[in-house]
Amino acid sequence: MRLELQILVLLLLSVAMLVFHHLVPRTMVVGFSGDYWEFSSSHDEAGSESCPQVTDRGAELKMDVVNSSKDPYAAALFRRIGDNTAMNLDWFTKISLTAYIEGREEEYFRIQFRNRIPGIYNDDDPVSRQYNEALFELSESPQTLEFSKEHFHVPGWWAEEYGQGFDDSIASFNQVDAFEIITGSSVSETEVTLVVEEIKLVGHWIPPIVLYRTLLSSWMILALGVVLQKSLDLRQALRQSAERENRLRSLNVSLKSQATTLSQLAQEDALTGLLNRRGITQRIHEAMLREECSTQISLALLDIDNFKIVNDKHGHNFGDDVLTDLSKLFSFRENGCELFARWGGEEFLIVFFARSGAEAREYCEDLRTQIQNVIGITCSFGVCEAMPEEPFHDALERADRAMYEAKSRGRNKVVAYSEITPRTNMGASEPASQFTG
Repeated sequence: MRLELQILVLLLLSVAMLVFHHLVPRTMVVGFSGDYWEFSSSHDEAGSESCPQVTDRGAELKMDVVNSSKDPYAAALFRRIGDNTAMNLDWFTKISLTAYIEGREEEYFRIQFRNRIPGIYNDDDPVSRQYNEALFELSESPQTLEFSKEHFHVPGWWAEEYGQGFDDSIASFNQVDAFEIITGSSVSETEVTLVVEEIKLVGHWIPPIVLYRTLLSSWMILALGVVLQKSLDLRQALRQSAERENRLRSLNVSLKSQATTLSQLAQEDALTGLLNRRGITQRIHEAMLREECSTQISLALLDIDNFKIVNDKHGHNFGDDVLTDLSKLFSFRENGCELFARWGGEEFLIVFFARSGAEAREYCEDLRTQIQNVIGITCSFGVCEAMPEEPFHDALERADRAMYEAKSRGRNKVVAYSEITPRTNMGASEPASQFTG
């Protein structure tokens, strides 16, 4: 059931219970003769007399009270019928009494409810029942009196006699087995007839404290359920959010990996795995940012000698194997301050950081010998040292011309651009990248 519907249902039930509680009272009329209450009388044993009877007017009690004892009294007694029977009257909120007297203009009376308190009540001691009484005045004119529970108190003599302090003794009505209408505590000698037309208890079907606790508990349970449901929803939302975050993180890692792969593919030669032109250009820019590699740069451009003849004689697959073996040799010799790239076809570029032109030439001479001995091919090298602030393509052009010079000198040689005479340099009309063999 949706939360809004649950709140609506509980709200309607709460309103219905409150309306029923206040508009539909619970009533009980005390019968003067019947199966539940027995009407009788009592009086002191020092000369007073009482005579009860039920007439068309109601319960009548003729009483003759004399002051021959310390506490003279006469009373109309209403007792529950049956052995050990008692009634819980906690539900009532007020008592409605319709009565009058004959023989005197007015007289004070007390109404007393007798309640059995566990631990105090004793079957052998009728007085051990708690007395809860309220004082009222009757006249010759019929009148209806109403008493709320707040009107009742426990007499001090009873509280003291049965071990309860007067201030701590509270009127209670949960085990009532009798009540009586008795003359006042300071009654004078009198002959009077008490006529009780109706005694009615009015209250609620559910005690207010029980009703309010029930409603409060229901709303608290609903609120707790809402909090619990919201907590579960929040936990589920957090779990779903965490799952989405993990998926996004995994996707991000995958995308980064794919981006790295694509970047590598875009910067690497598919056959040899070496950097291509774009890749080495990017790596040169990155290396220049490192202080140890940015002080001096030299370039070497090498070309495999007679590679076209190798392809024509042994086939392109064999030629691809030669290129692959050469790239493996480059990778083996790389130590962090050299970059190797396939510049195109059988042409390769080496970039030296923190090396002079002479050091680069020496490195290439050693590499040329190793290529010839290990792979069995020869290469021509052109080396140059880049000038400060010189554009990369200018330095590359000088390395290209030096390689052209190595080809011109019979191949399988290393030539530095500084070794080329100005005359030779001026006569180099085409770069070695266009040299076919």
